[in-house]
Amino acid sequence: MLTALLIELRRSPVRWWAPVMVVVGLGWLFTRTGQWLSVWPQAAAAAQATTVFLAPTSAAAAAIAAGRAHGPGVAELTAHVPRPRSQPQLAQLAASLLYGLTSFLVVTVVALCSPWLKGVPSSSLWLGYTVLGLVCMIAGTALGHWTGLLLTGPAAPALAAVTMFAALGVIPSDSPYNLTVISGSPEYQIAPAALAIRALLAAGLLVAAVGWPQTRPRWGYLPIAPSLGITTMVIAAVALGPIGFPQVKRAPLTQPLCSATTPQVCVWPENQSSLTKAAEAGQQVAKAAAGVLPVPPRFYETGLQPNREAQAHGFSMRGGIEATTDDMISEVLPHPPVCTDSFTTQQMSQFADAYQNLSAWLFARATGPGTVSGDVPGAVHRILRQNAPEQTTWAREQAATIQSIQCPD
Repeated sequence: MLTALLIELRRSPVRWWAPVMVVVGLGWLFTRTGQWLSVWPQAAAAAQATTVFLAPTSAAAAAIAAGRAHGPGVAELTAHVPRPRSQPQLAQLAASLLYGLTSFLVVTVVALCSPWLKGVPSSSLWLGYTVLGLVCMIAGTALGHWTGLLLTGPAAPALAAVTMFAALGVIPSDSPYNLTVISGSPEYQIAPAALAIRALLAAGLLVAAVGWPQTRPRWGYLPIAPSLGITTMVIAAVALGPIGFPQVKRAPLTQPLCSATTPQVCVWPENQSSLTKAAEAGQQVAKAAAGVLPVPPRFYETGLQPNREAQAHGFSMRGGIEATTDDMISEVLPHPPVCTDSFTTQQMSQFADAYQNLSAWLFARATGPGTVSGDVPGAVHRILRQNAPEQTTWAREQAATIQSIQCPD
């Protein structure tokens, strides 16, 4: 078997596709925006997300490799070779897997080198994302090999690639049936049960591809191995929905990474490279709200709040410093009343106008008037041209309007 595998590695057409997969993966990786360059889980998730392109490519290559069995005279030639009939098929699939998985691992190593070269410490390599990527690559390669055995001609690689891309790239990103994730925010981690069921799905594809008979099976009869593989796939596919999305929220840390500023800003340790900017944003928000609204003593990144039932949802680091500032302002502003049925349409309109005005004014004060967009209410543009005392008086009036809309006891 080892000899057959070594021969197949030298002659498999997939060997020409492997460099293409590496180039495609790295090209997509380095054109991706976000924090993956300096955040370990984001880097691991970004590498995993390249399987949206690598797995369909591997599927097409594996289909071409397996399709050689349909060549003229191949069946007659292999029929007289003194070895198990499944050995050439197994060697083909193993070679395709080695080339596909190696390409993905090269992309993953490059992605993880970025935060490492920047000196960002981490207690984990977040291997759950890497394993999920390997599972997707195995599923794609097995699907391609199986399709190459079922169909002849260029239809096989085309169908395999399109099917795998639809499974990875077309299903909504938040669907429990999605096989991949697109982001690796530190507040999330890979769910072991979700990873296991996706691995079971890939294993079913693998067993079906390896055990598929070389001759067309009779109607109503299928060997044990592909029957078992197809059954496993169906069970795993049905179980995807109840088990849910690949990611789950992490438990809040008892000792998050916090700044020494006032107010304090606390982030996940994996986001320590962004702590300085987040702390500056917290100080600017506190300065903007001074004399108008109370500011919490501590701003938490999303998922870190000790009390998950609290109204504040925390701030996110994914959208840049302006989005972080906007999230912090949302924590400072009074929250909308939940008893909207207790108020008239006019009262709720007054609340909405005052809330929008005060939010836009705080954002402009915290980030600079130059950041005010054209869709900001005209009242905000006008008040920003006034002196500081007049602005503070106006802001207090807006805050008073907001706070006057309260649910009855």
